[in-house]
Amino acid sequence: MQLKPGTFLQGDKYRIIRMLGSGGFGITYLAEHVMAKHKVCIKEFFPKEYYNRDEDSCSAKLGSEGSAEMMNIYKAKFIKEAQIIASLNHPNIIHIHDVFTENNTAYYVMEYIAGESLKDVVKLRGTLPEAEAVKYIRAVSKAVEYIHERRIMHLDIKPANVMLRAEDDCPILIDFGISKHYDENSGEATSKTPVGKSRGFTPMEQYKEGGVNTFSPETDIYSLGATLYYLVTGTIPPQASDVLEDGLPALPSHLSAGVRRAITTAMQSRRKDRPQNIAKFLGLLDFVDNASEMDTYSECTIPDAVASEAIVADIKKPQPEPKRNEPKPQPEPKWSNDNKHIELKNAPKTSKRWFVWVIVAMLAIGAGITLFTSNNKPTDEVAYTTPTPTNNEIWYTNGSTTETTTPNKTDVFGANIVSNTYDAEKKCWVIKFDGKVTEIGNCAFEYCRSLTSVTIPDSVVSIGNRAFYDCRSLTSVTIPDNVTSIGDYAFENCRSLTSVTIPDSVVSIGVCAFYGCTSLTSVTIPDSVVSIGVCAFGSCSSLTSVYCKATTPPTGGLYMFTSNPSGFKIYVPRRSVEAYKNAEDWIWKEYADDIVGYDFED
Repeated sequence: MQLKPGTFLQGDKYRIIRMLGSGGFGITYLAEHVMAKHKVCIKEFFPKEYYNRDEDSCSAKLGSEGSAEMMNIYKAKFIKEAQIIASLNHPNIIHIHDVFTENNTAYYVMEYIAGESLKDVVKLRGTLPEAEAVKYIRAVSKAVEYIHERRIMHLDIKPANVMLRAEDDCPILIDFGISKHYDENSGEATSKTPVGKSRGFTPMEQYKEGGVNTFSPETDIYSLGATLYYLVTGTIPPQASDVLEDGLPALPSHLSAGVRRAITTAMQSRRKDRPQNIAKFLGLLDFVDNASEMDTYSECTIPDAVASEAIVADIKKPQPEPKRNEPKPQPEPKWSNDNKHIELKNAPKTSKRWFVWVIVAMLAIGAGITLFTSNNKPTDEVAYTTPTPTNNEIWYTNGSTTETTTPNKTDVFGANIVSNTYDAEKKCWVIKFDGKVTEIGNCAFEYCRSLTSVTIPDSVVSIGNRAFYDCRSLTSVTIPDNVTSIGDYAFENCRSLTSVTIPDSVVSIGVCAFYGCTSLTSVTIPDSVVSIGVCAFGSCSSLTSVYCKATTPPTGGLYMFTSNPSGFKIYVPRRSVEAYKNAEDWIWKEYADDIVGYDFED
């Protein structure tokens, strides 16, 4: 069926040397550019289920005239997409030099890459070292991000379609034969295309009739995760239908938590549970660089926290004690020198015990008596009660009056930063803006490792992706009750936090929002929350209590709660226990043994 060696195309311009491979819709050849005297690759549009070849003329012939219209559409699409790919210029994407029609079909000419595919490399060498595998996937991801920015999806990412150039070990993404281009405005595919499926590397949505007809970066991200799976395990991933039914098999224990998380998150069956763009997937790979550290979070030494900068003064009236012999829905604060917690502005239902402890603390400071332990003596200075910041300020502390904590981004607060100075009266640093602060945007305080507390104004409505990522010393942050979303990786690796109460305004908790918060002991999720992301509280190795107030189970992501100690419980409204245990969202069923009923106060 293939062109014979020695066959010429475009007159005497190209000479076929041999066939390199074939698929359902095309054949790839090694060829020579005769005049330039260098090797090229040529892809021929040749759907083997529909085409035959005349041995004398080399011309492609349809086996049935009934498919002529469909094949003409596919051939036109093949040419159009080749022209689009020819316009791309990225170091990790194959270059297309020529496009033409001949022999009653179509061809495009690509650069020849001397080297081996990732599939061949694994077959010859076995599994790749984690660092090497991640290096290749990171480079390919950058190429995919480049085409996504141009509304192009590859739709056939797999180890066989990534070539390693021998001269520099550079991974090159090849074979755009079933790629699609999508309209900038509508997001719909600009042409029909053959539906390609590669076992183990193709997500469920590509099995639908017509394939993926709207722009969906998550589809290529699944394939990237599956390719990483292959590189580090040496085996083809299970088919998407098996993943849907049974989940992924356990990954090898020698892999870092970072790699395991990148794979399992990218290979979620539902698109909405995967990273929504390449930047988020790369964020998972970024954390792999610190994987060995992440794997030992439970053994880390938590730095001594500074004394709480504020005592809650706005106590209106005590609330009744919870019923005896029942777990308390609000975690009990521990006022001592090693207090580490998230303080929430206007947190609802303050308990009588909290009120008592506040009074005790105030009396202890005023009288100069020992507070809770004989080793901790009160200072002569009364703790400053921090009021609410104005809407054009954010307040924070870092244990120093001379070293500022500079946000990594200056354009993610809804206003530009004017100044960042220490306020001696407020006893904290004050970031001032030229307008109202409306968000703590993506990466705002990322890697600010000296940050210990943050007070956010009421005008903020969202906490962005990686907003406080890896703020390892963060012990306190106020979350205003206007915030509706906590983004992906927002507080990941904030290992000094010990308790979290989510404001009643929050609707969604993002992927890995509190991942790796190893000192976190309890969390309350209000009934306003409708979705909890993948690994939202994963690797919170001290987390023992989750209080979920919603009567209808929120949509859950895989591994919402992992690495929990013995005695871990999820408290839900008593009347909703069966609803959680038998939820259509099967994720909750995974925690059926941990779910218990609780009578929340109205």
